[in-house]
Amino acid sequence: MNKFVQVVTRFFLVAILLAAYTIIIVPETRADDCELDCKSIDNDDERAVCVDRKVVCYENKIKDNKNEQNTLSGELAYIDNRIAYQEAQIEKTRLEIVRAGKEADILEARINNLSESMEKLAALLSELVVTSYKAEHVSNLEMYLQNSTFKMALGSKEAQELASLQTSKLLFRSMQDKLDYDAQKQEREKLQEELEKKTQQLKAQQQNLEAQKESKAILLAQTKNDEKRYQSLLEEAKKEIDSYKRFASSAGGSTCLSESPGGGSNGWYYSQRDPRWCKQYIGGSNMTVGEVGCYIASVTMVHKRYGSSMTPSIFAANRNYFFASTAMMTNPPAPDGYTYKRLNYFDKGVIDDELRAERPVIVHVKTNNGYGGHFIVLFAGENGSYRMHDPWYGADLEFGSRYSTGLIDSMRLFTK
Repeated sequence: MNKFVQVVTRFFLVAILLAAYTIIIVPETRADDCELDCKSIDNDDERAVCVDRKVVCYENKIKDNKNEQNTLSGELAYIDNRIAYQEAQIEKTRLEIVRAGKEADILEARINNLSESMEKLAALLSELVVTSYKAEHVSNLEMYLQNSTFKMALGSKEAQELASLQTSKLLFRSMQDKLDYDAQKQEREKLQEELEKKTQQLKAQQQNLEAQKESKAILLAQTKNDEKRYQSLLEEAKKEIDSYKRFASSAGGSTCLSESPGGGSNGWYYSQRDPRWCKQYIGGSNMTVGEVGCYIASVTMVHKRYGSSMTPSIFAANRNYFFASTAMMTNPPAPDGYTYKRLNYFDKGVIDDELRAERPVIVHVKTNNGYGGHFIVLFAGENGSYRMHDPWYGADLEFGSRYSTGLIDSMRLFTK
């Protein structure tokens, strides 16, 4: 019985020690980890641990804020945490670059030492090989005649054998050094590649950080830091995106094409259902290009018409083109030399003038008795008889085959 008690007691002691070890060695991330001052830590390893804790902390904060974006303050907190997260990521990448640089310096020193060692070994081997060769081609009789006594001759013979043994050892060592040298060089090349990738990663992170800060500035400008204005724009965005979803649903659902459809007769057609971006999320939303990306695809077509290399994927990836964390594109950027205009009405004369000037026109059509909405691009024709690129149905279609001018309720121009 006593023995049983001892075993049980010992088991619980081990369990308690393991629990304590876990708490000490792997502490849980706390909310105040986000406020850690890692830059004040001199030790690189300790500083890296500190930065990792900050990254994880802000990741958790961002997840928490994701459900609080129904208010302006919640949206701003979400952006602020994304900015802080990006700053922590940049600090982490810089530390990794410093560490990789130190490792590269150490490898460089090793490679230089090995190179010097190999040069010395090569010179020594050359001397030993010459000596051994001469010794091996002297017969025992010649050796005896060259030495005054048998004892001296015997000593010369042993010296030959020792020289031969030393040559073999040096040869083996030089082979080992060569292998080590090649391995160190390969390791340095890998490290150099890693450094270059980290440097590019840092550059991308810094650009991302600037974009996050710009995102906050844009939101404040759009809302004028007013909660009512934010709610109004948010409601507008929800209605607009919902209308795109209704159109897609009535057209058969947001199914992606099996392959890219090509650029159409003029080379600048884009489909929102193209498999290259069909399932890509738009901005900071949970909506995809395939579901609600008709306007993105239409804007991108006009950009390509004027020589831009933009794609729907590039547009969708930039949060700053959309209101807050929605998929509603506000004022899209205009191609160089052009001005964006939104006209909330239909004017056949305006369309005809633009098309005669070889400037395509984006129009919004109402569908499903006004409950659905869709954007298409008109690129040829006049007086209501137009040719279009439809982001959903395809390129080079007759406008009248799907829609009528009575369904057009607004126009988007990129004009001179």
